[in-house]
Amino acid sequence: MNRSSLKVERDSSRSGVVLVCVLACMLIAISIAASSVHMAMRGARASKQNLRSRQTQWLLQAGIARARSGLQRGDYSGEEWLVPATQLPESSGRVVIDVAPIESATDHLTWDVTVTAQYGPTTDLLTRRSHSFRLKPKALPADE
Repeated sequence: MNRSSLKVERDSSRSGVVLVCVLACMLIAISIAASSVHMAMRGARASKQNLRSRQTQWLLQAGIARARSGLQRGDYSGEEWLVPATQLPESSGRVVIDVAPIESATDHLTWDVTVTAQYGPTTDLLTRRSHSFRLKPKALPADE
């Protein structure tokens, strides 16, 4: 072997080592970037789910207040209402209020009330909350 062929082998060996190091660094950088994107997307999904959950809770509270108010006025049998997507941040909302007299109550002034609220753009992203309670309308103060 002569000196020039030995030098070419050394240069070629160094180039291979440098190439492997560069590829390893690129792989690490791409992994970090992919992980960052994944975490950002997960955070965005969690944020949207939190928004849907809060919006559903607000619809439920509005439905409960409306049921109490309707029973105070008398002759209220419940209702269903839709809030269009133009009035809410992401999609439409729906509230169903079911009111039924309790048969065993002696005064027939006690009602079983179930309020169900749902909010979300599609079935798989739908958030639903429900609340059931008993109510004696005459016993409630008018401002409650």
